[in-house]
Amino acid sequence: MKMKKNYKYSLVSVLALTAAMVTVPAQATQSYEAKALEMARQPLNVALQQLSDKFDVQIASFSEDLSGKTVRKLSGTYNLQDALTVALAGSGLYYLRVDDRTIAVGTSERLSTQYQKVGFKVISSNTASDYEANLAPYQDDEKLDGVDSMLFDEIIVTASRREQNLQDVPMSVAVVRPEEFTSAGLTRLKDIVAYTPGVTVSDTAGSSVNGTITARGVAKFGNAGGTATVGIYLDTVPLTSNGPHGTGGSFAFDGLLGDIERIEFLKGPQGTLYGSTSVGGAVKYITRKPSLNEFRGHAAADLSSTKEGGFNQIYNGRISVPIVEDKLGITVAGFYEDNGGFVDRVDGAGALLQKDSDTYDRYGFSGDIYFQVSDRLSLRGRALHQKATYHGLSHIDIDAATKVPTYDKFATDFGFSNRNLKSTFYAGTIEYQFDGATLTSTTSYVESAAHTDQETVSLFGFFVPTATTIPLVDDLGIEKFSQEIQLSSDSSETWEWMLGLYYANEETFGTQSALAQPGDILVYGGQSPSDYIENAVFGNLTYYITPEFDVSVGGRLSRNQMEFTNIAPVSFFSPVADEFNSSVKDTINTWSFGLRYRPSDDLSLYARVASGYRPAFANRLVADGMGNELPRFVNADTLWSYELGAKGSMADGVLSYDIALWYIDWADFQTTINLDPAGFFGGLGNVDGGITIKGVEGSVILKPVDGLSVISNFAYTDSTLNDDEANINGTSGQQLPYVPKWTFSSRAIYDFALTADLDAHVGAGVRYEDSTRSAFTDGDGGSSNIQSDSYVVVDLSAGVNWDRFSLNLYATNLFNEYALISTASAFVSTGVPLKPRTIGARLSVDF
Repeated sequence: MKMKKNYKYSLVSVLALTAAMVTVPAQATQSYEAKALEMARQPLNVALQQLSDKFDVQIASFSEDLSGKTVRKLSGTYNLQDALTVALAGSGLYYLRVDDRTIAVGTSERLSTQYQKVGFKVISSNTASDYEANLAPYQDDEKLDGVDSMLFDEIIVTASRREQNLQDVPMSVAVVRPEEFTSAGLTRLKDIVAYTPGVTVSDTAGSSVNGTITARGVAKFGNAGGTATVGIYLDTVPLTSNGPHGTGGSFAFDGLLGDIERIEFLKGPQGTLYGSTSVGGAVKYITRKPSLNEFRGHAAADLSSTKEGGFNQIYNGRISVPIVEDKLGITVAGFYEDNGGFVDRVDGAGALLQKDSDTYDRYGFSGDIYFQVSDRLSLRGRALHQKATYHGLSHIDIDAATKVPTYDKFATDFGFSNRNLKSTFYAGTIEYQFDGATLTSTTSYVESAAHTDQETVSLFGFFVPTATTIPLVDDLGIEKFSQEIQLSSDSSETWEWMLGLYYANEETFGTQSALAQPGDILVYGGQSPSDYIENAVFGNLTYYITPEFDVSVGGRLSRNQMEFTNIAPVSFFSPVADEFNSSVKDTINTWSFGLRYRPSDDLSLYARVASGYRPAFANRLVADGMGNELPRFVNADTLWSYELGAKGSMADGVLSYDIALWYIDWADFQTTINLDPAGFFGGLGNVDGGITIKGVEGSVILKPVDGLSVISNFAYTDSTLNDDEANINGTSGQQLPYVPKWTFSSRAIYDFALTADLDAHVGAGVRYEDSTRSAFTDGDGGSSNIQSDSYVVVDLSAGVNWDRFSLNLYATNLFNEYALISTASAFVSTGVPLKPRTIGARLSVDF
């Protein structure tokens, strides 16, 4: 926000400052150059001193204006303006660029009234007392008519494939910095989603293996098989499968503990810039670039204990090293987590077999190399590997009618379960800066695989009464190569444009086998490999009619093809014993249109119309033996979204907000359908009647006093069937399963100084989610509708910071709320209990 220029500096002061700088003209432009920064959470005065040293500028301030204020960690590549943006965010302070070498920082009142010598100081690597003596306002001086000033509360995002201030992005985007949550014991993606408006996670198994992300009610019908509706990206590389085979949409990559600078949640269809599977939105993990200027690192250890459960530990760290200063740098990072679980495994009589059977461990490591070949050309290579082993499931057995636990509130008789999940990622990016445009080429290769070995006699024993054990072995995975070339214009006052080409080749594999013992009796088995190819061209054009008003249009033309083989042996579920080969081709257009109006620096209004889709695919071979089969091909489903939004701030940044309303028309949506009333035979298909989704979401940030921030979010989502749908046993007007109508969250954090060298903070959060259904009211075939519990959870944290160290204490689910946050009923009824109270401590150091 620009501050009114109702103040002047004396000509004498400006001349004195200018004279002081004439001896270093070569350094006068350094403040405009981007530099790598790695600054720990620390007092504001210390941070300004470091910025002064780093950019070789004079930063003048009043000590009383800085007293008690702290700066959150600053990590990444910034020019001086962006660095000050982060440093002063939420402080209530402004800055004035006096000239290329001098910055003044203070409150609006301070900068607009007479400067006093008492308490005024210049923070600099070479402080000169005459600067202080000569810097004073003078009402008749015209020297600073062009001086720009800002209230810094800016967040830079890449949601629109170019860097923009969050307030200027004409769509709803939520931005999260992982350390703000991990320091408070919230270490999983689903924990962050709970504090993100308009986004939810459904997980009927209680682990990330089966996690399904939903944005704005565009749901994948819970954890049923099908293509994802929210795409997941590591920078610009898609990690999500484009089809329902392989891991399909049942795997949500969780990169929260990796080397991530921020996470962007893009809400609403992103088909134009991000392609298929982003029909409801997208999640982008933005990684840090390696440092080219200085050695920097971070390390943390997190230890905690869960009530009714076990001991948990997390260790993570990263090191970034410049190999050739200003030219070549590398970063290596890694993490390890060992979670003690909280659900016990019992036998059919309720006797304990294994305490805390749902333990899991996961680890990951990554490498990143960045080469600034010249002022125009840069190269970057990244590699990442993660592996997770889940030793059990976190759901419990319940009564379908009453939701009363069959055994204990944290007990299941499901049997042993081991799930291994692996993800490997390689990407190379070439970026070249032409005069007026930037060419970016990204080549990537992604592998993900899920191996499951679990006991299912409690699930399938009904079909083979003589069985004592029925181990199910399930191997699913994808291998995906993608290439994208993008040419983007530089920012302009009139036109901005982007053109791109995209190619992807994705191979999936799926093998399942359940043999009842004794006797090797086949209960279920089959193979379903596929090959998906996508070619696309996309573009976007923005025209600034005036500096305050602009229009944009974007389009994408995609040509998709899938080759699919289904090898289905005879089983209780499918008597068809054929090998079926099929191919499907489809051409899809997606569009986006936007209007944006900025009547002032404090307000941005926008309207957006956009479309998205999930690709058509060849289907698995399933028949009920009565002449009914699943459709051999499932058509692409498409939707159109209509959105109005407002982003702004008031009262000099004390209050800021982001509000959006939307209406979505979803046609031919892909979901699980039934061939028989009992639901024994089913699979994927289209529902012709469609879905209508209406909603509103908002985020409000309040900063009433120095050091205190309160961030509140809410969302209302009405996602309902348009017509009666017999093949899913749904009726018109019913809410989609696993889509809560209301969600709410609020987080508050207060930063303050304990001593001159010791800062502290306290924080609290509350989150609410409405109950959801597990099936439509009439029951999804053999599955009963079990309503999950609505719940309210309180989280608490506190910590201290000194030098480069931080110590944080936290309690998640402080009051040990018990609720079944997700439910399911397929032959047996289960529910996922909310994780009990967890108390822990986290120690970190930046260097």
